[in-house]
Amino acid sequence: MHSYFFILLLSTKWLNCLVEMAKTKDSNTEGKILTAAENIFQLKGMDGARMQEIADKAGINKAMLHYYYRSKQLLFEAVFKKAFSLLAPQLNAILNDN
Repeated sequence: MHSYFFILLLSTKWLNCLVEMAKTKDSNTEGKILTAAENIFQLKGMDGARMQEIADKAGINKAMLHYYYRSKQLLFEAVFKKAFSLLAPQLNAILNDN
């Protein structure tokens, strides 16, 4: 009975570790996608950018890109939100400075 508990505890810790690794990998992949998209959108604009080009630059396949962002519009919005989130605190500080 005691050994079953130990195996269960060990299995749970192992599974938790795998989940954390998957979360880290997901955030790294999403970060690569956003960085690649930002670069391509800056160079070519939204109309000139292609999802395949963004996927290539991020080092993933196009299917994976579409898993994270179903459309170029949604990806553009995510890039814009990221940029605005970095800019908003600075704008707020400027507007609140007397």
